[in-house]
Amino acid sequence: LIERADQARFWEETLLYRPHILHFAGHAQESGELFVHGTHGHATLPLNALLEFFAALRPDLQCMTFNACNSVGLARRIADTFGCTIGIVGNVSNGSCIGFSQQFYLALSHGRSIRSAFSFARSFVLAAHRNDADRFQIFHSPAVDPDAVRFAG
Repeated sequence: LIERADQARFWEETLLYRPHILHFAGHAQESGELFVHGTHGHATLPLNALLEFFAALRPDLQCMTFNACNSVGLARRIADTFGCTIGIVGNVSNGSCIGFSQQFYLALSHGRSIRSAFSFARSFVLAAHRNDADRFQIFHSPAVDPDAVRFAG
């Protein structure tokens, strides 16, 4: 867990821990940029830098969840060549984001595939926050089957 990380710490910690799943919770722009904490407040990470960063983390990194409003473009773009990604279309409530994340990782911890965990989490959002459920989207490259990727069990 890297809380309130600035860019340098985010890069360093990600390299150090070699995660299989990377979860970004925060804010994004429709252009694909992510907001991070900088030394002088918030900074944005440009899309081209993020694409190269995530490519450098392969083959360890297998799933990226962008739990941020307006992150669907980034998730779609990265999935084209990467693997499995989850993004959000437009704006959603904090409750939807938190509920989705809790249920997604609960399902993964019980041996569910990425696609199954995604559906499980979306069903929770559908029951609790009906208008937000369809805003959560999953993408994957042609080389990756989200029904086959599991992290436990």
